[in-house]
Amino acid sequence: MHACLGIEALGLCNYNPAAPTSIYLSIGEAVSALGFILAVQQLLKPIYSFRLRARFGSLQLLYGLMLIGASCSFIAAILPSIPALQQRGPFSYPLIWEIIAGLFFVAAYLAIIVAIIWPVLADAKSISRFAQAAARLLSAANDKDCIDFIQDLHRSLPVIIRESKFIESLRKPSAFVEFSHRLKIEQSSYASSFLHILSDEKLCKILIEKAPWQTAAILRDLSDKELHSRAAEPFIQGLARQAVVSDESMFERETGYTGFASAPVLSESLFDLPFIVTRYDPLAGLRFNTENKFEEKGLKRFNNAAKRCLTSVIESGEIYDARTAWSVRHHYEGIFRSLYQVREIKPVDHMFMIRIQDAVEEAVSLAEKIQEGFSASEWDYAFVTSADDRRSDMLQDLVEIVIEAFNGIANEFNGYRDPFWIMALQSFGACFEKYSDQIGLTPFQQRLAFKIVDKLNDNMNGYYPAISRVMLSCIGLYVAKTDDKPTPSNIIRDLVYRQMQKLPILAQTQPYKIEHYLPNNMRYSNRTTELTFTYGDGRTKGIVLSLLNVPARDLADPAIRRAHQARTS
Repeated sequence: MHACLGIEALGLCNYNPAAPTSIYLSIGEAVSALGFILAVQQLLKPIYSFRLRARFGSLQLLYGLMLIGASCSFIAAILPSIPALQQRGPFSYPLIWEIIAGLFFVAAYLAIIVAIIWPVLADAKSISRFAQAAARLLSAANDKDCIDFIQDLHRSLPVIIRESKFIESLRKPSAFVEFSHRLKIEQSSYASSFLHILSDEKLCKILIEKAPWQTAAILRDLSDKELHSRAAEPFIQGLARQAVVSDESMFERETGYTGFASAPVLSESLFDLPFIVTRYDPLAGLRFNTENKFEEKGLKRFNNAAKRCLTSVIESGEIYDARTAWSVRHHYEGIFRSLYQVREIKPVDHMFMIRIQDAVEEAVSLAEKIQEGFSASEWDYAFVTSADDRRSDMLQDLVEIVIEAFNGIANEFNGYRDPFWIMALQSFGACFEKYSDQIGLTPFQQRLAFKIVDKLNDNMNGYYPAISRVMLSCIGLYVAKTDDKPTPSNIIRDLVYRQMQKLPILAQTQPYKIEHYLPNNMRYSNRTTELTFTYGDGRTKGIVLSLLNVPARDLADPAIRRAHQARTS
C-alpha cells in the first residue's frame, strides 16, 4: 500500500504503478485512434476542412493533438517497465498519462464535431484565417461545396463588411497612421479582398441557381442591418447579373405568372429592397452582351429587374440620386443601338419586339409615377429650357431610354411594314397621349420633345440617326384642324412638321440623302415640295410642305407647360 498518486493527503490506495491492474489505453489503440483521425481528415467534406482551417489556422493542430495523445499512450505503456521512474510523483503513474492521452484524443474529436455541426462565425481577429481558408475552398469547390459554404458566409458576412470599411475610410494615410493601425489595416485588407473574391462568376451563378432563398436571406440581412461597403458591391452586382442572364436562375421562374411568381423571394431581395438598390446598385454589374443581346427571355428578365429597381428608388424618394437609373439606361442603350441587326434575323422574333415595346412603355409609366409625386415647386423645376439643359435625375434617364429606343430603330425604318412598327406606334402614343384632351406638356413630355426636335434638326442637316422616319410614320400626314388644342399629340405634330419644312433646303444641299429621312411609303418632290403618303391599299395622299401653316411651338415657353394642378387632378 502507498500514498495514492504520491499524495499523502489522498490517503492510501491499492494502485501500484509497478504492477498495474489494468490498462485503459494501449499503444495499439492509440495508433488506431491516430490512424482513424488521419482517415477521417481524408474523408472530411471540403466545407469541414474549411471550418477547421478557419478556426485553427490549419489542420496541423488536429494532427498535433493526435500525436501528443499517441505519445502519452506510449509513455503510459512503457512506464511500468522502468523501475527508476516508479513512485516519483503523479507523473509516474500510467493512469495520469492515459488520462492526458484521452483528453487530447477527445479534443481532436470535438474539433471535428464542431466543424461538422457549427458554421464559422468570423471576428475581427480571425478574418485573415477565414479569408484564406474560404479562398482555398472556393478555388476548387464544386456546386455542393459552394452551397454548403452559404451558412458560414451568412454568419460571417456582416463582420467582414464592417471590417472592410476601415480601409475604405482611409484617405492617403500618413506613415504614422499606417504603422499605428497596421494590424487593423491588414485585417481590413483581407476582408476587402475576400469580398472581391465573392464576386466570382461561378460562385454567383451557383448561389442564384442552386440556393436562391438562402441568398435572399443574406441580402435581407444586409438590408436590415444597413451594411454596405464598396468592396461588397461587385458581389451583389454579380448576383444580379447571374439572375438576369441565366435561364436557370430562380429569377426566371419568378418572372412568370404562376408558380414562384406568387412568392418572388429572390426578386424582392435583390431588386426591391431600397437599401440594396440604392447603395449597391445591383444592375451596375450587368454589361451588354453581344452574344445574347437578342434573347427574348433575357430581355424579359431585365425589364422586370429594371422595373423593380426603379420603382424601389421612386418609392424611396431618391430620384435625384440617379445612379440606379443610369445603370438601367446604360444597358438599354447597348441593346437599342444594335436593334438595326434584328431586321436581318429571320424569322422575326415577335416576342422580342414586344419586350422592346414593354421597356419603352415601362419607362413612360415610371416617368408618370415620378411626376405624380412632384410638389408644385418640383413640378416647375422639372421643366428644362433647352435640349442642352442636362439634368442628372431619374426623369432624365427615362427620357434618354425612350429617345434611344426611337434612335435605335430609326435608320431604315419601313413604316407599317417594319418589324418595329407596332412598338414604335404604341410607344409614341404612350409618350404623347394620342387620344388625350389634356392641355400642355408634362416635364417628361417636354424633355422628350426637346430631344426629338434636336434629332430632327440634325436630320435636316444631313446627320443620323434618321428619327424623322419614325416620327413621320407615327404621325402620318399633317392634318390641320380649326380647333386644334395644344394637346401633347398636336404639339409634337407641329414640332415635327416645322422641322420637316426644312426638307427643301436639304434637297438643295444634299439631294441624295432625302430618301434616307423618309419612310418607304413617303416620297418628296423637290419641284413642288409635295410630300406624298402611300397607304397599304395603294391609295396616295399628299401635302405641300411650303404651303403648310404650322403653328410655331416654343418648348421653352412656360405657356406650353401643363399646370401642376391639372396633372394631379
